[in-house]
Amino acid sequence: MRLTTKPETEQPLPDIDMSTHLGELPLVNPILTASGCAAAGRELDQFFDITTIGGIVTKSVMQNPRSGRPTPRMA
Repeated sequence: MRLTTKPETEQPLPDIDMSTHLGELPLVNPILTASGCAAAGRELDQFFDITTIGGIVTKSVMQNPRSGRPTPRMA
């Protein structure tokens, strides 16, 4: 189930270039998810077409394991 609604009358969308860059990374548009909304992004696909946003912000990623409380953790 997608949580999108269609306008009552189909009208063509204006052709607006929303592309931008985050450093050297090109994005199709400046819309990003908030960190923690989804682990890898695949979870969001049931709600909207994830290819329409600029990117998905994941949890922190580190090259080496970090000490701390083991998962699963609850706030």
